[in-house]
Amino acid sequence: MPVNRVSPPSVHNPSDQISQVVTVEGTRLVHLSGQVAWDAQGRPVGLGDHEAQAAQIARNLDAALAAVGATRNDIIEETVYVVDYTPKLLPAIFGPLRAGVSEAPASTLVGVPALFAPEYLLEVQVVAALPGRGAMTEPYRPTTPQRTSVPGHASPTGSARHPPRAKIKISKRHSPAAPGRTRPSPRDWSASPWRLWRRWACA
Repeated sequence: MPVNRVSPPSVHNPSDQISQVVTVEGTRLVHLSGQVAWDAQGRPVGLGDHEAQAAQIARNLDAALAAVGATRNDIIEETVYVVDYTPKLLPAIFGPLRAGVSEAPASTLVGVPALFAPEYLLEVQVVAALPGRGAMTEPYRPTTPQRTSVPGHASPTGSARHPPRAKIKISKRHSPAAPGRTRPSPRDWSASPWRLWRRWACA
């Protein structure tokens, strides 16, 4: 999963705890809701203490990311909302958030007057990147050529096969002769008495 983190010298980078530019390729993005300092039962942790709340948020991020097979090293972008922000709070906030992390994400810190409840001083929203699900499987292709052929379609060798034409035997039909008589041939007709009489009568 190619992830490239860059802090170009032409852009001021106040700390190595953040990256100015992050690019990802061939990944799945994981978007987390903003995490605050509460435990699994929803009870506030570290009342009035930014550092204690940052440590609890880091634990919540670990648990949420683990549900999809990710860690805080996979975070590529984060937004941190801080109540009563002063620059002196930076080590207390980013110390717990970066503990055990080898690569810093792109980061934005926003000072806010309040969050959704007065007990919470920090909220962290992150985006993580995971490897893609893999290449698509190849469609099934039979390993042996098909031997069957369809009339009028090309065979596996490329030539068209046609079914052999049926040979139909046509016989001449003769009208049956009268019972007890045989049908004379034309030669017999010319020698019949009727023909001889017609020749004599017309002479």
